[in-house]
Amino acid sequence: MKYEYDSRKNCASQMKREQFFSVSHFAIPLPTVNCQLSTVNWTHTFSAKERDTETGYSYFGSRYYSSDLSIWLSVDPMSDKYPSLSPYVYCANNPIKLVDPNGEEFGDYFNQYGKYLGTDNVDNGKVLIIDDNLWNSIEDVFTTKGEDGTRIISQGIGEFLSDKPSSLDLSDDAIQKIVGHYNSTGLKLNRGNKGALNTEFNGSEKSYTKKLTINISKWRNHSFLDNYYDIKNSFDHEKGHITQCEEMGIVMYDKLTLFQQEKYAVDYQKSQPAFSRTSEKYKKWVETYLQGKKK
Repeated sequence: MKYEYDSRKNCASQMKREQFFSVSHFAIPLPTVNCQLSTVNWTHTFSAKERDTETGYSYFGSRYYSSDLSIWLSVDPMSDKYPSLSPYVYCANNPIKLVDPNGEEFGDYFNQYGKYLGTDNVDNGKVLIIDDNLWNSIEDVFTTKGEDGTRIISQGIGEFLSDKPSSLDLSDDAIQKIVGHYNSTGLKLNRGNKGALNTEFNGSEKSYTKKLTINISKWRNHSFLDNYYDIKNSFDHEKGHITQCEEMGIVMYDKLTLFQQEKYAVDYQKSQPAFSRTSEKYKKWVETYLQGKKK
């Protein structure tokens, strides 16, 4: 290989056509290659993330990385959900197979019975169903195992072999398990026949109970079941009700009009990080829902 430099000190390499690369007893001719490497002030690194020219840190969306020190400058914002993984690792310690576009939530896979199977480590809000028999045949081939035992599946394979929950005739138990996987209220999720999710308060100021219910029929074949941000923000709405009741006390809370209660819950859920990632259809539904409570 011969290297030459032009007046700007740009490298120009040239390979002779007659050169051969021998592999065992085969001789493979290599074509002539001409390349010009210009001096460029790169702002994006090997990871395709932008590097801050002042600090030298690479911005990954939710935290900064120092390539000089080979460390993250803060913990993973999703570390509470994955306690078995170090809060400083990247892509569940498997960057060869996995990518993490912005350091947030992962895409989730369930079987047709509502059992959580694993993640694709891609923050796209998707909830997907893989047939249990099919999963058993690909689990050891197209997935890796995290430190907590959670399976991490290749995104391309996972999406190709899966279906949206709304397109399937899932059982009541399966729907409850899928929705309940994102329950952040701390309350047990029971069956009910009111709203998609509903929280009831009963008792006195000194002692009252909270009951969280799900109306399966409101979720069946609904697109909100396909987006975990839609599901998570629905639980944020219920957390709004719980927060307001705890702040005011049950006696004062019961004196509020339905619109006042729902207005607080909607404002609360809209202030949560998940709301900005919900589907456009969900956002429109939230606005319509609140308007309907004015009547």
